[in-house]
Amino acid sequence: MKIKIPSNGAGKGKGSIMDATEVKQFLIRGVKRNPGGTYPNKEWGFGMIDIYRTFDSLRGEAIQR
Repeated sequence: MKIKIPSNGAGKGKGSIMDATEVKQFLIRGVKRNPGGTYPNKEWGFGMIDIYRTFDSLRGEAIQR
């Protein structure tokens, strides 16, 4: 599975393509975690998915590049 992420206009307009592993990594970056927990665990895995934080991290990556 591959996902095309649209360009933010800073590049040549091609955007970028993410494979399943990269999508998983970005989803993990956006999760909410209990500060006292250890992750991954059997109950919550890597944490609770927060799609807003995931897209916010994507936006941060695009701005920093």
